[in-house]
Formats: sequence, C-alpha cells, structure tokens
Amino acid sequence: MTTLKTANPKLDLPSLLSGSQDLSIAVAYVTRDGFLAIKEHLLSVLELGRRVRVMLDLQSGNTDPSALWDLLGLAELHESLLLKTIVPSSKRGILHSKLFISHGRGDMAFLTGSANLTGAALNKNLEHCLLVEGTPTDPEMTAVLGVFEEFWSDPQAKTLDEEAARLYELYCGRLRRSQRRAQSSWSALVEHLETTDRQPFSWPSVEAAYLMGVIAARGRLLPDRDLIEVKLGFSPANYTDRTIKVRDVSYPADEVLPQIPVAIASRVKKVLPDASLQVSKRRVAIDVSACSAAMEIILDAYKPYLDTENFRLPNYLTSARVEIVLEFLRGFAVACALVTDGTSLPSRGQAGDKGQMMVWLRPKQGNERLFDSLRSLIVDRLGIAVYVHKRKERESHLKIHCENFQQIGFGLDWWDELVEAGAQYNQELFE
Repeated sequence: MTTLKTANPKLDLPSLLSGSQDLSIAVAYVTRDGFLAIKEHLLSVLELGRRVRVMLDLQSGNTDPSALWDLLGLAELHESLLLKTIVPSSKRGILHSKLFISHGRGDMAFLTGSANLTGAALNKNLEHCLLVEGTPTDPEMTAVLGVFEEFWSDPQAKTLDEEAARLYELYCGRLRRSQRRAQSSWSALVEHLETTDRQPFSWPSVEAAYLMGVIAARGRLLPDRDLIEVKLGFSPANYTDRTIKVRDVSYPADEVLPQIPVAIASRVKKVLPDASLQVSKRRVAIDVSACSAAMEIILDAYKPYLDTENFRLPNYLTSARVEIVLEFLRGFAVACALVTDGTSLPSRGQAGDKGQMMVWLRPKQGNERLFDSLRSLIVDRLGIAVYVHKRKERESHLKIHCENFQQIGFGLDWWDELVEAGAQYNQELFE
C-alpha cells in the first residue's frame, strides 16, 4: 500500500537517494551546486554496485556544462552510472520532468513535483513536491517506473559522452550571445548524439551480455551468412494441461511461451538496432550484415572455445563486472525458457521444491565444460548456492535456490530477487 506526503526537497531528496537500491532520475536541468548536493549519495549507491540512470535536458541550455562534466567524470569511475538526454523533435518537446525514483527488490519510493536538481531548488526556492512510498508491486509504483522506462527507451533518448559535453558547452556559450549563432552548434551536438547511439555492438558490455547469454544457451552462429540463429526448445503442448504453475498462480502455456521469442527479439533490437530479425514461435533469426563488425566481435568473444553447435562461456565473462554476469545469465535463462515451481518440468508433474529456479541445458549444448563453467560462474560471482542435477535419462540442469521469487523467467520479478541475493552476498564479502 502506498503512502503519500508533501515533501521538502532539501530533506527528503537526500534521504531518498541514500539507500542501497537502483536510482532513476529524470530532470529538466542540473546545476553544479545541485549535483554537489547529492554527489556523496550517488557515490554510496554506485559503490554498492547499484545502477544509477540520469536523464536531463540540454536544448534549453539551463543545465550547467560543469555539472555535465562532473556527472561524466563520475560515470568514468563507475560504469553503472548511465547518462542520457532527450533530443527534441517536431513531435516532442524538451524533457521537463522532475522525477527521482529509488527502486529494487524491497521498498520503493519516488519524489516528484516542481524541483529540478539545482542548489536553488534544494536550498532556497519555494517548491512543491510529493514523496510517494510503497512496494514495487503497487500500481502507482509500477506506473511511475513505467513512465521513466518510456523516457529511457525512447528513440530520441541519446547517450551522453565527453564529446557531447564539449559540444554542449560550445552551444551554451553561443546561446548566451545569439539564438541564431547557437543553432549550428545545436545541430552539431544532435548529429554527434545520433551518431554515437549508432556505434557498433561491443563486448564486454552490459548491453551485449544479454545477447551473448542467449547465444550460449540456444544460439548457432553462421558467420558466412552474417546470421545468428536462436532455436528455442519449448512447446506449450509439453506442459501438463498446457499450464505453467508458479506458486499458487497458473499461466496458460499457450499465452506465456510465445512471448519469449518476442521478448528476445525486442532486447536484441536495442543492442543491434540495424539488425534484421525474423521471429517465429520457437525461432529468432538475427541478420547482422548491416551491423558493423558485430559478427566478428561475437566470434572473437567465444574464441578459443568456439563451436557453432556447442558453445561454452565467452571469454572475459568469469572476470567481468557483476552487472555483465547478471545480464548474461538473464539472457541465458530467457533463452532456456525458464519456469519454476509446480509443473516446471514439461510432462513430469511436480519438479523440485518451491523456491527453486531451474536452468536447463539441452543435450547437444550440455557439454561438461559449459555446464561446470555456468555453475562456477553463478556460485563464484553471485554467491548463490546451486544444486547440480545430472541423470542419464534427463538433460543436465542446475537448481538455484531463491526463496522469494514469484514469477517465471522472461524479465519478471523473480530475477530481481536472484540479483538481490547475489548482490547482498558480494557486499557482505567486501565488508
């Protein structure tokens, strides 16, 4: 149940940002004194390995160039700090939001109202804001996070880098003198932002890790055709009563399972926007011929282990940042069409205790090296207990205990529970 109260930005915003959960911030503009007022709070969250996303407007020129440089400097030290701006178009104006969200597995809260991220808003102005608190399952919380996700995934949302900051600083200088003279600088900035977001697929990165996990679980590479083929091994007909049971809830398999290839294709399109995709009920074909060097990068990531029918873990993964490991495992899990509890194993009735997640490897990709490496990756990098289950008459699989997750595995809440368990384990190790 959500609670709502009138908020004082000076007092309530630092408190909101001081937790141990992910932060998502969308504001019209940021000044340097505003950034400095929350810098230590951002640092404490980033040092816990949490993700911080910041969106801000540039076209109005109200964001301080120095604040943008400060944010980029922090992002250079912490890769989980991500920065974007909205490029206005004929159909959409500037970003005018004032939204600060703290979200994760536990309690969730957001602050919204009249305050931008400025020293004046936090210390001098008469601002009117509301602080809303609740849990991630509350409709109000789901709705507000959905609003931010729409901002973040908007085609006009562009990634900020140092060259963007340099061009923006030039734009601001000219804007103070002449609107006409500033237009060419703005055009140069927009051209850079749009070009930057078309940069080639890269590994290792959080964005690429999901696709790499999908490839390892169910993929086949056809380099001579610039084609990645993902064959999904599930069928609604294999489930008892064509029903997937999770806890006390039943899902029609005919409705749930076809969503998985669509979900995979959607994620792939974000990291390879120029790829051509063909999606069927149990297959996703990804033509990367228009994606600069994508196939070469993928092939290189799997060397020296590459076998197009028999994948092992890609290079670098076992020493990668936890965020990359998690996204790889998320992609791997989705491609395996993970389901949990109840009739989670097709045609085998009850399978395992409640609270278990099962990672399946089909026989031709169930080689010992992949199987053992996957187990070690989950145990060593996430600190989560894994039960190894091997029988001659069944596919080898891993059971991962996770006490509180509630739903099946194509990007829903159960994975966040797993992420939190691993993050907590690693935090305790470092402490």
